[in-house]
Amino acid sequence: MLAISLVAIVVSCGFLVNEYRLSQMNADLNEETNDLIIDVDDIYSDYQDAVVPDESTDDGASHELTEEEKQAAIDKKWEEIKKKYPDVDFPEGLQLEYAKLYCENQDFVGFLKADGIDMSLPIVQTTNDDYYLKKDFHRRNTKYGTPFVTHLNTISEEKYGLDTNTVIFGHHMNDGSVFGILDEYKTIEGFKAAPVITFDTLYNDYQWKVIAAFVTNAEASDDNGYVFKYYFTDLSTEERFSAYLNALSERSLYNTGVDVLPTDKILTLSTCSHEFENARFVVVARMVRNGELAEVDVSRATVNSNPRYPQAYYDKKKQDNPYKDAYRWEVG
Repeated sequence: MLAISLVAIVVSCGFLVNEYRLSQMNADLNEETNDLIIDVDDIYSDYQDAVVPDESTDDGASHELTEEEKQAAIDKKWEEIKKKYPDVDFPEGLQLEYAKLYCENQDFVGFLKADGIDMSLPIVQTTNDDYYLKKDFHRRNTKYGTPFVTHLNTISEEKYGLDTNTVIFGHHMNDGSVFGILDEYKTIEGFKAAPVITFDTLYNDYQWKVIAAFVTNAEASDDNGYVFKYYFTDLSTEERFSAYLNALSERSLYNTGVDVLPTDKILTLSTCSHEFENARFVVVARMVRNGELAEVDVSRATVNSNPRYPQAYYDKKKQDNPYKDAYRWEVG
């Protein structure tokens, strides 16, 4: 018995050490990819130091670059990058900030951030949604995977040219990395810490106000033959979208107080969850409109006292399902 116990302890320690090693490797990779983002302000500063004559105004303020000088600084940096990476075919309209990330992986399509919960992740996209489930940003095997936009979405160069719903999937990791960080949104306090999400694409910068966070199912057998298909990309009419927003509000763990219009674009972040087997946790945000401030009055947020869950949730808690015979929204 002593020998068996010692073996079990050694195996357990080895497992924990390996898990820590993998977690640290993923953290290092995340820091590495973040470091690849080019700071345009640094580009302007370097250009100013190298090209613009040293001068100041009468009040001692430093010389500010003109728009023409800023563009010259950008053009100069692009020349350096293209010279360093002659084999990379850069798409027209690619933002300079993400040029190095694109050089590392041409599947890169955007960057996802939420400062209040320390989320900062490169996002990829391929024609095969399974590919990055077990591949890191450099296409190396890893259980952490890389968050990806579904292949059904289009990442457009046109400003505000995204689909009605841009859907990003990522693994829920127990160390809180990748989309494990989304657990913060399971509480209203977590929402208040990060009510605005940034998802910049290759071509444009976008900010998104969180409008809902809910638990749902992936298997029809977990909700009396029904799956709430939140992962659509477009809907046929604004009426269908309005009906979806109502279904979303019913399921959300809290009301964020953010208004939503049938003409708004939304961002959906989806990951696995542990409320029951094959559960999913989903965070939805709507795009900050043109001319609108990226600010949310979090004091208006209220907890939903009776959010709608799938049948499996109530079964696990041995509770009656008050929504068993409720309306079932369909994509249509």
